Amino acid sequence: MIGSRAPSPPPAFREIPGSRLRAWARPELEEWVRGALGTCGTLHAAARRDAGGATKLTGRAPVFVVRRGDTAWAVRRYTRGGAVASFLGDRYLHLGSPRPLSELAASEGLRRLGVPTPRILALAVYRAGPFYRADLATELVPDATDLVEFLFQPRSNASAATRQREILHESGSLVRRLAEVGGYHRDLNAKNLLVRNSSMAPRIYLIDLDRCRVGVGAKDRSLSRMAGRLRSSLTKWGHKTGHWLDAADWDALATGLGSPSEGTNSGPEGYQTR
Repeated sequence: MIGSRAPSPPPAFREIPGSRLRAWARPELEEWVRGALGTCGTLHAAARRDAGGATKLTGRAPVFVVRRGDTAWAVRRYTRGGAVASFLGDRYLHLGSPRPLSELAASEGLRRLGVPTPRILALAVYRAGPFYRADLATELVPDATDLVEFLFQPRSNASAATRQREILHESGSLVRRLAEVGGYHRDLNAKNLLVRNSSMAPRIYLIDLDRCRVGVGAKDRSLSRMAGRLRSSLTKWGHKTGHWLDAADWDALATGLGSPSEGTNSGPEGYQTR
């Protein structure tokens, strides 16, 4: 049975059972989820249809955006990474809690503790022999892009440089806040920080929480590991794009993290400007 020993979603969610699946949705998405599963079989397939192929985000797998009036949500399929991806793809063994339920628990816990992250609106787990596949729908943060797209482009003027340093400082502060409340994101990279391009606060959101845990303790150790992952990710994207973070950028991030700046994470010739 799918999720036979898994925790149930909070009361705000309504269960939508099926013969080979289990799904849950908040009331505002229940009608769409029922229709999606009835006509397309999966949330991801329905989102691909409803997005019309024109409005989709990209990552390891396509993330389709569905819009209904003033409401919009993003639907992603859980997909394996690393060496196992070549033979497992989007399949996961039935071991412990399914990933979307674990992600929902992390999301609800972090939101209660004041860590900005988009609300999860619906999830579905599909049985496939000893494996399962899964989809997740989250509210779409308007006018937002990930930290990589925000940072790694030419700066048009001094004002843009100042704003980017403000965003780096806020990114570091969010990571520090995550550690302070006992959270740990095992895949904290620059693609998993979302920047809202508006004056509204908060401007930085944490996303993709399926490898995030709450209540892990050891704040300093968690912060050090997450900060190291984020610095490595920013360095990697500097190499990929040729747009290096400079000394002031790294200092802004370090101040947000509450830790010393590490100049070794700059470009091959030391700190470089763009």
